[in-house]
Amino acid sequence: MKDFFEKEEYTERDILSLIEGKVEESISLEFKSGDSLGFEPGKKKELSKDVSSFANYAGGLIIYGINENNHVAESISFIDGNTITKEWVEQVIHSNIQRKIDGILIIPVRFENDVSKTVYVIKIPVSNQAPHMASDNRYYKRYNFQSVPMEEYEVRNLYNRLQKTDLSIVGINLERQSYTGGGGDIYNDADFEIRFLVKMKAIQLRIGTN
Repeated sequence: MKDFFEKEEYTERDILSLIEGKVEESISLEFKSGDSLGFEPGKKKELSKDVSSFANYAGGLIIYGINENNHVAESISFIDGNTITKEWVEQVIHSNIQRKIDGILIIPVRFENDVSKTVYVIKIPVSNQAPHMASDNRYYKRYNFQSVPMEEYEVRNLYNRLQKTDLSIVGINLERQSYTGGGGDIYNDADFEIRFLVKMKAIQLRIGTN
C-alpha cells in the first residue's frame, strides 16, 4: 500500500485493486460512496470535516466513489463528473476550511473514459499550517476509521507547533588558511560557513575566527 499512497496519478486498475484486495480503511485511508459528494450543505460540511481532519493529523487519501462494508472496500459507486466537477470539489474544500490547506491533489479517475463514471482520489498532505478549521467552526483529527473533534489542548498544541522555528543545519564548510605575521609568527585563519534552514528558507551565516 505504500506505493499506492505515493502515486500522483491513479487508474481504473488502481481503484479496482482496492476492492479485489479487500483493502481496509485506516487512519490514513478512507472510502466514501459516490453520493457522499453533493450540493447539500450537510455534504459540504462533511467534506470540510474529513479533509481538515487528515491535514490536522498525518495526511492521507479519501477516495470518493467506493462503497465500504465494515470499513472494507466493497464496490464502485460512480460520481457524475459532469455535475460534480474537480473544480467544484476544490472550491468547496478551499471555501469551507480555514486556513487554506496547501498541496491538496484532487485526482479524477474516469472509468472507460466516461466522465459520468468518475471516482475522485483526494490526496491530502500533512500540513505545517495546522490546525485547520472545518465549516462548523470545529477542529477535527483522524482517530481509527473516523474524523473526530479535537480537544482544546490538542488544538493548542498544533498552534504551538506552528509557532516553533524550524531550524536545522544543512551544511558546514571549513576552510583553513595560514599566513605569516610581521614578526615571523604563523597564524591560522579558520573561516566557517554554516547554512541554516529556517521556515523553509535557506539563509547563510558566515563566521570568521582568528
